Amino acid sequence: MTNKKRTPQPQNMGRPPIYGVTMPRVLVRLRPDQLDWVKSQGDNVSQTVRDIITEAEFNSFVEALAEKAHKLFATNFRQI
Repeated sequence: MTNKKRTPQPQNMGRPPIYGVTMPRVLVRLRPDQLDWVKSQGDNVSQTVRDIITEAEFNSFVEALAEKAHKLFATNFRQI
């Protein structure tokens, strides 16, 4: 048996990523009713899941920002 050395492949082989970054494959397990709902949203399943996560991240950011603003104003108004 001979050892053949593999020729290194260039990093930019193939088409560029659709969303500007190569995304890892991820398995999501859903109940049949959940999958039906995701499919009914119009986009493809992957895009719908990404949209749900993006919305959750944004909502979490807004909640954290509101909490910081509340603490800032509450501290400043107590001193007045």
